[in-house]
This record gives sequence, C-alpha cells and structure tokens, in this order.
Amino acid sequence: MNFTTALVSVGLLSACAVQAQPDSRFDGIWVGTEIVTQPFRPKPKVIESRPAHIVIAQGGTLLAVADGHCPGRYADVHRSNNTLLLQARDCKLEVTLSEDGKTLTEKGSSMGVIRRTVPTGPTLESHTDFVPVEIAGTFHRQ
Repeated sequence: MNFTTALVSVGLLSACAVQAQPDSRFDGIWVGTEIVTQPFRPKPKVIESRPAHIVIAQGGTLLAVADGHCPGRYADVHRSNNTLLLQARDCKLEVTLSEDGKTLTEKGSSMGVIRRTVPTGPTLESHTDFVPVEIAGTFHRQ
C-alpha cells in the first residue's frame, strides 16, 4: 500500500466515523402535519392530512412516529448529513433537519388503505384496496 492509498483510506474511515456519530440536534418532540397522497394518478390525490408527532432521542439514533401514517418505534435509524433514514415494515421514511435546526421535513412511501364504493347494478359495494402512497410532512419542535 503506497502513501496516497493509505491517506485516502484514513480519510474515508474518518468520514464514515463522523457520519455514524449521534447528533443531538435531532432530539426532541416534533409536531406537524402529514399529507398522504396516491402518486400514480394523472394528478396526485390527497388521501388524508392529519396531525402527527415524531419523537427523536439518543442523538438521532432512536425515533418514534406517533399519530402518523407509519406509527411505531424505529430502532434501525441511519444518518446522512442532516437526514435520518429509517425503514420498518412497508414504510420507508427520510426526515431532514433544516440548517437552522427549527424545522424537520419528512418524505417517504408506504402502502395505504383506500376505501371506495362501487356501483353494482342497483346496489353499491364497498371495496378496500391497498395502494402505494407517498408521505410528506413538516414539523416544528414542541
């Protein structure tokens, strides 16, 4: 291994070590609104808009979504710069901290439940479908 290769290796290891460190700027209770849309239409259709809470602890390594579309605790959280990446079940989410640390934006995807009524002759039938949805939200520290 020559000197240049060794120097590059040390630099890459240092960058990875810094990126893996907890970041307390994310920690707190974040309150906002999530908007869930059905994206695969000529014009995306809003399925629901609801209040949501995101709780982040342990330097951004532990995250829970309460009152949101993908509720639950996320223990497998990865950080890339100002963004936390998380996944559980069919939910894939990214939450990004603003430069000033006052706003958290969320985007992601999941499966959503669509209930629709279909006319069948003289009666109406109720159907439930599972469709891909997109999730977006804006949150502020409580």
